[in-house]
Amino acid sequence: MSQTPLLIGMHVSGAKLHAALVDTSGNVSERVETEISPQNMIEQAASVARGFVAKSGNISALGFAIPGLVNRQTDVVMISPAVPSTIREGLHAELIRATGLRVEIENDAN
Repeated sequence: MSQTPLLIGMHVSGAKLHAALVDTSGNVSERVETEISPQNMIEQAASVARGFVAKSGNISALGFAIPGLVNRQTDVVMISPAVPSTIREGLHAELIRATGLRVEIENDAN
């Protein structure tokens, strides 16, 4: 297990979840690509995150990039073709709950 703090980066693109485990210098140590369904997005992303945690241990945060608009003050997904309206408002809190990690949600163009 790594002693250096690591980060997980995830990007939702269509029906795919692209994820990478990176160090604070930006070096990628592992990549995962998997199918993702909008209805199970949180659990599927959390499962990938748990896999990284089990292998690497010292993970300090998860960055989650989606197409659409994210209100940075409230961490609410305002509009996104990839995120169902039923989970937009609670996506941030649910990812934190499901992974136990600090989570940052961003528009994938940022």
